[in-house]
Amino acid sequence: MTFTVHGIATWTAERGPLAAMRDAPDAMRTRFGRMSAHVLAVIDAASDPESPWIAATTHGPWHARVSTATAGRGEPWTTPDVVQQLSHAMAHRGPLAIVAAGASTTAMALVEAAAAIARHGRALVLFVEESTPVGSGAPLHDALAVAIRLHATPHEGPHVGIPQRRRDAAPMPVAAALANNPLAPALALARALEDGVVGWWPLQSAAARGEAIWSVELSA
Repeated sequence: MTFTVHGIATWTAERGPLAAMRDAPDAMRTRFGRMSAHVLAVIDAASDPESPWIAATTHGPWHARVSTATAGRGEPWTTPDVVQQLSHAMAHRGPLAIVAAGASTTAMALVEAAAAIARHGRALVLFVEESTPVGSGAPLHDALAVAIRLHATPHEGPHVGIPQRRRDAAPMPVAAALANNPLAPALALARALEDGVVGWWPLQSAAARGEAIWSVELSA
């Protein structure tokens, strides 16, 4: 089974600064929210408010709420906080799912999308990962955001299948600045689709020797 790609949007730091969104709800003004809003606007997510959304991230927003009374750092915004505010702001009325599965997040988001497409005929997959905060102790990597719109209806353009684990797929090479980003495979997938790549494409950037990795078949 394959699905037609009806739209792709990407953002990385090399694309330039994000809009400030000063009048947006609090969670949407986080960098996670602004990255999400940017790719959703580029892909025109608001044009299909009934489409299922699958939001994929591994850490969620790093930004913490700030108490105006104490000026101290409070509890961090969660992925549901931001995605729900985005959904409301864009008048989205379709199903909403959030996927976090570590190094398998890109693959699992596409599996979730396949299930949504089986029920609703299409889905929008949003991949967002912030850069590593200084002093967090986590491996350093740049931020990225990707949105891909998938439909069951045959259409001209690239097609993507359902992820499978394969032992014959080579791990995916990634740019140094994104080498530690667990969602780098989503960005690489988007660029492969834009470039018309055909064949099996890896959805993991690293694997132990002989280990099967998540891959997906791309076709024209």
